[in-house]
Amino acid sequence: MIGSKNSSNSQRLVDTAKQAGKRAHLIDDARELDHSWLKNTETVLVTAGASAPERLVSELLGRLKTEFNADVETRTLVDEGVSFALPQSLKALSVVS
Repeated sequence: MIGSKNSSNSQRLVDTAKQAGKRAHLIDDARELDHSWLKNTETVLVTAGASAPERLVSELLGRLKTEFNADVETRTLVDEGVSFALPQSLKALSVVS
């Protein structure tokens, strides 16, 4: 899990994985990857907190490819379909324009 250690969103994702009986680690970036975590491991799920830059995910995947000869697959596990309404102040601007 890539995300800030003070992010409740990121910590919640780690806690959810652990409650499901999975090993989970919260790291700020690829430099924090510990090789011992992957010993006797065939599959790794990489995810990120909502505010984590895509660049951090890409760097971690690159490290997994380089150092572990990993094959990377992109999968959508849940399509949340979340949308947010515009604030009233912006709605008024879009009507005027």
